[in-house]
Amino acid sequence: RDQHLAFIESLPVNEVTLVRQEASPPAVRSFGDMIMDTRRGEILYYGGGHSAYIGTDHSHYSVADNIWSLSRPPKFALQEVIPNSNPPGWSYDGEPWPGHTYRYWCYDPHSGMVVHLNGRVYNPTTRRYYPRWKDPVPWPAPHVPTARDWAQAVIGSPRGIFVRNRRNLYHGALDIRDDEVSVAWTTLARNEPSHRGYNYTWKPLVYDTKRDRILMFTGSRKELTTYAHPLKEGAEWEKLAVTTDIGISSQFVYMPRHDAVMNLSFDTSPENRRFGAKHRLAVLDLKENRWRRLAIETPPRTKSGSSSAMTYDPERDLVLILMGTYTCVDGVGYLRFDPKTAPYLK
Repeated sequence: RDQHLAFIESLPVNEVTLVRQEASPPAVRSFGDMIMDTRRGEILYYGGGHSAYIGTDHSHYSVADNIWSLSRPPKFALQEVIPNSNPPGWSYDGEPWPGHTYRYWCYDPHSGMVVHLNGRVYNPTTRRYYPRWKDPVPWPAPHVPTARDWAQAVIGSPRGIFVRNRRNLYHGALDIRDDEVSVAWTTLARNEPSHRGYNYTWKPLVYDTKRDRILMFTGSRKELTTYAHPLKEGAEWEKLAVTTDIGISSQFVYMPRHDAVMNLSFDTSPENRRFGAKHRLAVLDLKENRWRRLAIETPPRTKSGSSSAMTYDPERDLVLILMGTYTCVDGVGYLRFDPKTAPYLK
């Protein structure tokens, strides 16, 4: 561990360094995602859709130890081989099957737990689920935080859980007492702006801590629109006047130390259309409301599209990017970003 921590401290700025792991890395979870457990210093990797991966396990990656581990041996649903939807019910030991959306689970920094919108809460320390919370809402009930929606997105924040679902924005407060879990939901906004012609599965959220607001990104591969919702009474979605030449993707991470959002996206420029494009990273300066492409090369096996995954470690100020082929993970890309010295594409 000491050797790896020293390696992290010595990382060059504004370069993606591929870090391989000795222990067997997990399978690639297309249509899945990874998030940062800030309390334990671990990446959690989970999910899958379109029959890509339907295992019930969470993959844990310790940044300090550079080791992958599994929560439990995964269970697989045979009926997922044919349909692209979720299998009904639960696994044999009561674990939920992964859902199809990108952002239907989140890490809640207030409780230190992982919240799944199917009514289950995962404890990363014990690597077990709590019993289903008291107020589950069965699918396909409309206009509720937990209703299934392709464009569903959920994030955790110091203010609680925020869910964007069926054009509505909700806040959830998780409460755990004597192994009983409940979530108090509040509707913050209804009828978000319509997005005709946009990618309906990619509408990720981030929480802007400096301005106490939710940011929502939506668009197509060639267009990106940014909306903000201040967390105050009577607030509504507002479209930000953001300068950009990038398209939408599933991967956005907020970096409070830099007052910025980083994006890992498709690059549609003629010289970078092939798999293995070098320049896929962009940064949104929240002071200037301006996106800028970074002239930082990403390794050829940087995962993109439905298999991409990226998160941010605020303790070590590291952007962490999944690397691998279509079937297995090669390692994790470490990026220490410095906006003052970063190279930008013109």
